[in-house]
Amino acid sequence: MLSPESIFRQPPQALRLSLRKLLGALGYAFDAVELHHARLIAAASDFYQPESPPKFTELAPEQRIGMISDAWSCLDWMHRFRQLVRRMPFGEPRPLFVDPFLEELDKIRLLRNRLHHFDEDFEAGEHCESGHPILGSLSWIDSRYASGFLYAFIASGPSVEGGALANLPILAREDLPSEIGNFSLLAFDRTLSLSAMLSTIREFMHEFEPLVQTAIANTLREAATERNVPLEVAGRYAPCDMITAMALDSDGDQWTWNTASSYSRVEVAPGCMDLQERGSDT
Repeated sequence: MLSPESIFRQPPQALRLSLRKLLGALGYAFDAVELHHARLIAAASDFYQPESPPKFTELAPEQRIGMISDAWSCLDWMHRFRQLVRRMPFGEPRPLFVDPFLEELDKIRLLRNRLHHFDEDFEAGEHCESGHPILGSLSWIDSRYASGFLYAFIASGPSVEGGALANLPILAREDLPSEIGNFSLLAFDRTLSLSAMLSTIREFMHEFEPLVQTAIANTLREAATERNVPLEVAGRYAPCDMITAMALDSDGDQWTWNTASSYSRVEVAPGCMDLQERGSDT
């Protein structure tokens, strides 16, 4: 997850709204990828306990659906992250590391687009032979198995027996995850490693975030000089997430807002301008 001080969580108020939204969307997309991948690890950890003797926990239908849904959600947010990066106003020429990243993540687009049209398969009879589960197979590796490694997969049925339900990898010991990892989707005759794509996104973000931070800092310095305002004013942060719960009491045919039982909180980044200073902008 991004740090609370990330430029993608604290876009300066002086930036135009469209750019602040783009930065915020990139932050949400990156964190969503991390979140869904972390959920997969947690679920896989609950499935197998490397005790003595090792044991497995039966995955209830909602747990299996949860893992399949998290896998596809992870892939969808990866695609969205790629699309948002394409919208960044890099200027020309773009940084050298951007285009190879976009090309690498194009693999995600192809698989995601197949999911968005998979209802057409049922009418056309495509991918409906044996070994093609509805939403593919999700596999992973658990290195906590003391004698080697555990390879597990969920085939999202119903599907008939046989066919390509999974691709059992033969890995060198140095290529094994430290504990649980190597999550992979096999669907619509395509295989995609979610864990490898996450590593690619993390490596990209390692270069991308400081680049954006520096570019915005330079923009703010120019704006502060042009407007003759202190840099700390030009660089103030906008409010972030707002969380609200409104309690409405029944009063006959009327509803009354019970402020005492309600809740509201605005997540304000350090250095954010005071809400009262915004006046009519609120």
